[in-house]
Amino acid sequence: MQTSEIKIYNPPLLKYVSTLTIIYFVYYLWWRATNSLNPEFPFFSWLLWAAEAFGVFSYILFSYFTKDVSPSTPHISPQKGIKVDIFVPTYNEPEHIIEATLIGCKYITYPHTTYVLDDGDRENVKKLAERHGCQYIARPTHEHAKAGNINYALKRSYGEFIVVFDTDMVPQPDYLERTLGYFENENLGLVQLPQEFYNLDSIQHTVNDGLTWHEQSLFFRVIQPGKNYSNSAFWCGTPSVVRRKALEEVGGVATETITEDIHTSVRLHSRGWKTLFINETLAFGIAPQTIKAFLLQRLRWAQGTMQLYRSKDSPFRITGLSIEQRAAYASSFLAYFEAFQKLILLSVPLLILGFNILPMRVGLIPLFSRWIPYFALNFFSNQLGGRGVFNFFKTEKYNLLKTIIFIQSQFY
Repeated sequence: MQTSEIKIYNPPLLKYVSTLTIIYFVYYLWWRATNSLNPEFPFFSWLLWAAEAFGVFSYILFSYFTKDVSPSTPHISPQKGIKVDIFVPTYNEPEHIIEATLIGCKYITYPHTTYVLDDGDRENVKKLAERHGCQYIARPTHEHAKAGNINYALKRSYGEFIVVFDTDMVPQPDYLERTLGYFENENLGLVQLPQEFYNLDSIQHTVNDGLTWHEQSLFFRVIQPGKNYSNSAFWCGTPSVVRRKALEEVGGVATETITEDIHTSVRLHSRGWKTLFINETLAFGIAPQTIKAFLLQRLRWAQGTMQLYRSKDSPFRITGLSIEQRAAYASSFLAYFEAFQKLILLSVPLLILGFNILPMRVGLIPLFSRWIPYFALNFFSNQLGGRGVFNFFKTEKYNLLKTIIFIQSQFY
């Protein structure tokens, strides 16, 4: 399958625009705090100010960690004879979905062994695996879901490297040729690739003039590549390649949270392992087709992230991470708190019109003469920093859609 290639680049003016934007944002917050708060309603005045300050802080982190998204490591062709195991964990997915992935694995040109990890104990899946020359593993108990499934298979396989494909993730034939060579760096524990999808009519896709955009495009095309320079690109589960030695060193895939991939990444980074995001599409999966499926998936991601930050392995507490790595994880963590910011901003008209609560006491001309440049710089700098991938209105649409479930995740 072909996809429209998106040219990811570093705009020459970006660092100047980002610097100007941050300086003006700080000035705007200072002006708001000293000239516009309403002493009659101090709580709501400061609450609105805090929502704006949250946006400024989020932009500072975004601009810092995406200042360079160019490839950090040139492609390296792999040596021959490397032992590779491909894991395809499954539970209750339809047989035709599994088969498409197994066919894709069969046509990967670099020698490998494919394992179907069936937590559904299905005889038809066992026969399907055998028909496509795959090994079949079914464990007697099913604790810890996907993480437990992978850990069980780790003890029954021998490859130096583990490829993980979700059941619906169909790889391209050159998948291993394009990824294995990077592991010549013996400190590299993980290679992660972007998640792209072949159901372009999903709830998270829009297709205009032949160009495909989806709700995770900015994350996979800009944010993750930018994390390479602070060694903070993290595992997203699939499609990926993991060094067995690294995974075994951290006790296998983390089972304490429902987002085992990012949790395992924190442990890898804390033990000094390198991770690398390769901005190249080498596999295609199935995106959530309905709003319900989309929201349930995002809720699980948010809940798992909250579990991680409350655990002993929180990037704020675990030893071995650099300050940059902690900040990089924090930038991803804060994305789930953006829902509270949205809720505050959306409540302002209600407070004003319904309860006559005015969180500002300032004239319209002084306000708009400062707010309009604030909004314009915010819009332009995010468009520039988004390298043609960021779309303000589409992004805001999905952010609003996720607001309630992200707030819900805080109390899980």
